[in-house]
Amino acid sequence: MRIRELFDENLNPKWEYIWTLEPFKACIGVNQNKKWHREMLEEHIQNVTMHMKDVIDSNCPEWMKRPRNNWDNLMLMAAALCHDLGKASTTRWDDGLKQWKCKNHGAVGEKITRRLFFDEPDILLREGICWLVRYHMGLHNAYDKKDDAEVVNAKFKTLSNFWKWVHPEDLAALYVCDCLGSQSVFNDNGGWKDNMAFAMEYCAQCHNLLQPEKQEKQGVAVVLVGISGSGKSTFAETYKKEGFEVISRDTIREELGMTSSDKKFKGNKKQEDEVTEVFNERLLECARNKVPFVIDNMNIIERYRKSYKELLKDYPLDWQCVYIEAPSLEDCKKRREGQMPHGEIDKMLDRLEFPRPYEFNMVIMIKQHI
Repeated sequence: MRIRELFDENLNPKWEYIWTLEPFKACIGVNQNKKWHREMLEEHIQNVTMHMKDVIDSNCPEWMKRPRNNWDNLMLMAAALCHDLGKASTTRWDDGLKQWKCKNHGAVGEKITRRLFFDEPDILLREGICWLVRYHMGLHNAYDKKDDAEVVNAKFKTLSNFWKWVHPEDLAALYVCDCLGSQSVFNDNGGWKDNMAFAMEYCAQCHNLLQPEKQEKQGVAVVLVGISGSGKSTFAETYKKEGFEVISRDTIREELGMTSSDKKFKGNKKQEDEVTEVFNERLLECARNKVPFVIDNMNIIERYRKSYKELLKDYPLDWQCVYIEAPSLEDCKKRREGQMPHGEIDKMLDRLEFPRPYEFNMVIMIKQHI
């Protein structure tokens, strides 16, 4: 679905429609921690769906209507709406602490949000929302009133790694809205006011933080990222025409006689170790000879992408990432019809660890259109 479908022309949420959608419906009745969320007067429970409405319906819109543009406001409103979707599957009662806990709900919520809006043609808008959902607790977890100025500045610099996709004001604005939609609206037993002050200081300090030093690069490495059927190999041909070496595990498997080009294949450990040996040697050869190259694998797991950089750490390469996506998930399945069960495509999307701006010097996102 498209993001704009959740709102009317004035950017007000279509609540009746929203509660019919599975990710939101799953949050109905899910309890929350009393320390951080107000007790619902009518139900005497801390309900995730009511908190979502509180975040939107309190003073939240005023914080979002900054003199920027409608695109930013839509991103923030959608992020505010989706920020706690991960609580439906992560909320657990902790007998030791005697309270509800929702560990990693931001990371889970990111994946839920991406799947919900996978067909959104504006991939930059969608990923901005996903990024805010994933890290909406960043300022909350970073705050500690015991920290001295040096520690606070160090935390600010760590958070600055996220700026490439969302403005720091957006992260702070979402957090303030989360505060306003929580217990701080009524009292401050949870310490929301201190956390809000920390978020505002973060915004004020943004322009003072140091940017990473630029290092002279002596080669180009492009990592293609996308689930099966996204169109990576087709796109890789454009680089090949520009003189890039295309390195692919699928191609190496064909060369070693393990499979053919019309089939998808993964061998046993011995076979895959052999593929890895050839693959790594080709990477090293390109780096040594300063030949620009493209890694044409799925690369959906961050540790695999990190392993390439570790292997080539002695070579000052310009690491770039191109994330490629089909118009819809159904298109991916159609492209792999007869080669791969549809369920495997769904699992790949669930496993996808979207490329982060701190992993590469540049991240390009491509959403194909019909």
